[in-house]
Amino acid sequence: MIGNDIVDLQLAAKQSNIYRNGWLSKLFTAEECQTIEKAKLPETMVWILWSQKEAAYKAHQRKFNLTPRFNPRSFSVNQNTVIIDHQVYYTTTRSTSTYVYTLALEEDNKQNKVTTAFNVTKDHFIACLAKQIGESPNTLEMVKNSYGVPELWANSNKLTIPFSITHHGNYQAFVAYC
Repeated sequence: MIGNDIVDLQLAAKQSNIYRNGWLSKLFTAEECQTIEKAKLPETMVWILWSQKEAAYKAHQRKFNLTPRFNPRSFSVNQNTVIIDHQVYYTTTRSTSTYVYTLALEEDNKQNKVTTAFNVTKDHFIACLAKQIGESPNTLEMVKNSYGVPELWANSNKLTIPFSITHHGNYQAFVAYC
């Protein structure tokens, strides 16, 4: 399974007051709060951990077809892994001065099977993916299922290619596992 998340750091700074009393403890475990406090850039560390949790949650929800219920304190982040309900997800995070982006996979070292399109349109991503899987772009479409999880369809048939979409502020990314 696969999940991804992106955080526009400028927008996040405007939308969230991470220094408000109790804000961190609502989202992060005590160990994660310590990691944030010890970080050189605590504000960025907040969004790294958040992004890891969100990306893993998307993979977990897809794997088990769960009704949306995001409880980030119930997820445990330990460096590049996130544990949700005894399931381990492996994360890779890219952090810049303007955004934080995380990819979460159920299996470690499987990034070579991931197609990523960063800051492109949905149509561009579909065209890239169609070429990779040997389909015509005009036969592919993204449809959200009853749980809000996006699925790929070709010629009215559901494909078994897990993929994930993320967007925040000025950034968006699409990933597919194939």
